[in-house]
Amino acid sequence: MENTIDPPQILDFLVSMDVLTLKEHQDITETIFYPDKVKSIIKYILRKDEEAFLYFFHAVQKYYPPLANKILQAMKGGVVTKGCVLKPLT
Repeated sequence: MENTIDPPQILDFLVSMDVLTLKEHQDITETIFYPDKVKSIIKYILRKDEEAFLYFFHAVQKYYPPLANKILQAMKGGVVTKGCVLKPLT
């Protein structure tokens, strides 16, 4: 996923929806290594509530529909990835 997402596009959307603060936006933007920017977005989202994740997922659906479909398939199927299990939502 680190090579699929364009961090500035996602960041701007999340800030506009008040999911991330300007300080969090700046912290992520100042990260030099591209894959680390995506990881930082995810880390910030995971520290917040469920609504923050839903906004993040909405941004992925809006800008990257094929990636959103992969995430949904993984959630529905309980796919194991690198030792982590994504269980279906009930």
